Amino acid sequence: MNSGGQRLTDGDWKLLLERIQGKNCTPIVGSGTLTGGPPEGVGADEWNFEYPISAALAQQWATEFEYPLEDGTHIERVAQFISVEGGAILPKQRIADGLAKASPPDFTLENETHGVLAKLELPIYITSNFDDYLARALRAEGKEVRVSICRWNKHIPQDAPAYDPDPKRKERLGLDYFEYAKAEAGEEPGTLTYNPETDARYKPTPANPLVYHFHGHMAWPASLVVTEDDYFEFLLNLAKTPPPFVLPCIDLALADRELLFLGYKLSDWDFRVLFRLLMDYLKAEKFKHIAVQLGPMSGAEAADRMKAENAARYLGTYLDKRNIKVHLGTCQEFVAELNRRRRRR
Repeated sequence: MNSGGQRLTDGDWKLLLERIQGKNCTPIVGSGTLTGGPPEGVGADEWNFEYPISAALAQQWATEFEYPLEDGTHIERVAQFISVEGGAILPKQRIADGLAKASPPDFTLENETHGVLAKLELPIYITSNFDDYLARALRAEGKEVRVSICRWNKHIPQDAPAYDPDPKRKERLGLDYFEYAKAEAGEEPGTLTYNPETDARYKPTPANPLVYHFHGHMAWPASLVVTEDDYFEFLLNLAKTPPPFVLPCIDLALADRELLFLGYKLSDWDFRVLFRLLMDYLKAEKFKHIAVQLGPMSGAEAADRMKAENAARYLGTYLDKRNIKVHLGTCQEFVAELNRRRRRR
């Protein structure tokens, strides 16, 4: 693999598909899977989906709450201001409510990202997104999905990752989750997700996959990593807390699989925090090829493509030293190519 390469070679694709077929690949899904426009081959008139978490939402909040600074398109910074003015839960609840009202993308479209991922028959999917689209796409493929979240702060309800939400909340949000693990006599329900013994009783499989939300889930607003302070607290708490803060099966999925990042830009807070969190895993030499897919370029980057490509080459060289190969392009292009090559096998 060429250092700083901008596209996967045929050899790279072959290796990636082999890892997927062997269940030795863990997708890590970011918001670029939802904000980059319609899937390849789908016209704008067929694509009625609009993700509610965006720079436009940040600008709307900046106006509503009279945000005083110039960076009003950065949602984590505007949310920080709102949390100081109105309480930490306010921006999180706003986001959770917005996602609850939004319709999901059409997973039946040929190259829709979540639909394609659901067809890969993998046991574990990791996401930094707050929505439930991965779980929905997997259920549409007939999978019995388990959902769990990272318990990164003390305000997350103890039973949140282990059981369905309150029935009224479940009905309002349209959720339909299986229990993560079954309680045995004498066990406290709130400890199920973080108990290695009960975790051992549920083994994620392609038929019963696990969707793990590192940065929280809309059903439990307190779990969302939204503000700048949230990102710092998330990293600090994970750094000082040993397992089982991260589920044993997730630890294995990170340490012993190829990681496929989808829908991230290297400037994103989500990616920067996850990258720091995964540094020790990325140092391992078992998997030299870890594919990173960069999200769509911003308007400023696209206006100066040469500059953007030089930046991507630099980042590719930098990340190659950490066993990460950069594939420069949109998530939609990447997923369409993955889908084509998967079908040809």
